[in-house]
Amino acid sequence: MNKHPLSKIALVYLDSLNISPSTLKVYKISFKYYINYLSTSGILHARTSDIVNFKHYRKRLGDSSPYMNIQLAALRGLYHYLSSNYKRFNLPKSYVYNIMLNIKKERNTYHIKRHILTPKEAKTLLETTKKHRTYIWDYRNHAIVSLMLTAALRPSEVILLKLSDLNLEHGQEILKVRHAYTKEVQVIHISRGTSEAINEYLNLRKDNNPYLFISHKLKSPSLRLSNDFFRYSFKKILKTSGLENKGITPHDLRHTAGNFKLMSGAPTLKTKHFMRHVDLKSTLNYEVRLKRLEDNTEERLEDFILREDSFMTYDDYLNYLDEII
Repeated sequence: MNKHPLSKIALVYLDSLNISPSTLKVYKISFKYYINYLSTSGILHARTSDIVNFKHYRKRLGDSSPYMNIQLAALRGLYHYLSSNYKRFNLPKSYVYNIMLNIKKERNTYHIKRHILTPKEAKTLLETTKKHRTYIWDYRNHAIVSLMLTAALRPSEVILLKLSDLNLEHGQEILKVRHAYTKEVQVIHISRGTSEAINEYLNLRKDNNPYLFISHKLKSPSLRLSNDFFRYSFKKILKTSGLENKGITPHDLRHTAGNFKLMSGAPTLKTKHFMRHVDLKSTLNYEVRLKRLEDNTEERLEDFILREDSFMTYDDYLNYLDEII
């Protein structure tokens, strides 16, 4: 970071946080971008308008809305910290006011641009991971893939699952799922095939580890899976299944589950509950995408354009468009 007054304070703030190494790294980068912007712009004490200008600056550089929101989250925390500790750092009294209070999150203007697995690809992934189970970690990997594809879990939620979260209720296994950031716990039902896959994996376990899915590396210092599992091991899973060049990410399994739920005829509100979305707009993204894929307007327009056996007036053409769009 540059020699701006906020440089040292930002580092003190980061040291006070109890966050994961990956989040810490992202926050450091966010502060670096922001403080460099202030220094380059000759801004000593920022105002709300400077935050707005910083947003526009980063967006011109190509930052996506989700990434911009991460940077804004880092700055919200920093300025909340500054408003409570301005005397400690001999900052002007103006820092009592948190300049991030009126800064809203960026809205996502896209509709799920991630890769959604086709039913054939999802089936291949499930069948291949099941067929190639030799070692205990193969059983674990198959169970994780099955769980994510059928229950729409986020990778961060899979990592946090504990053995105590798995219970039997009215003859069906349920799972308590914790959100990685809010820590909110929600109960979901798991499919019969997923239940079998998890229990086959657990039957091979000979340890007292409290987590549902664990690392089986001999020198692993962690009690549970790390983020590296989804960063590296998932690529090997895709390669074994012949899907390594599809651009599939672990989170895409969750998107796929939501898409399949709607494809099966489930109402939007039921899909929202299944996906555990807070905002219905998130669920509607799946619905919009699905309807767009089912729309064959392009083909019908092409048929019209290529027609040479008939003549239509302008009014006839407009009526035709109203009919097909």
